[in-house]
Amino acid sequence: MSVFACQHSPGKARRTIFFQRAAAWCRFSGMALCEHCTLANTLAHLLDDGSGRVAPEFLPLVKILLEMDRPKSRLIWLRNPNVVRLLHGLATGSIPLTHDGLHQEPPPGEPLL
Repeated sequence: MSVFACQHSPGKARRTIFFQRAAAWCRFSGMALCEHCTLANTLAHLLDDGSGRVAPEFLPLVKILLEMDRPKSRLIWLRNPNVVRLLHGLATGSIPLTHDGLHQEPPPGEPLL
């Protein structure tokens, strides 16, 4: 199972909080996860290649998305069912990670069949 480190602890000195992607609560504070942790969990789930880990070719994407400010904007983006289907399909290999594979997918906003 993928494990990420979060350095978000509102109102406290920066500390490292370890959690597993299936967790709904931060083990450090016992409170709901912050947006950064929620984003890390969501990405770990969507980009799982079936082995319980993020597909290796998507680790740079996860790193970039987690380093950007305003994680809530990416959480909103990940609510789009087309984005969810595409990312999960690419990670599991059901959608080839090629130009042709992406070209076969419906454009964003087009209804899914």
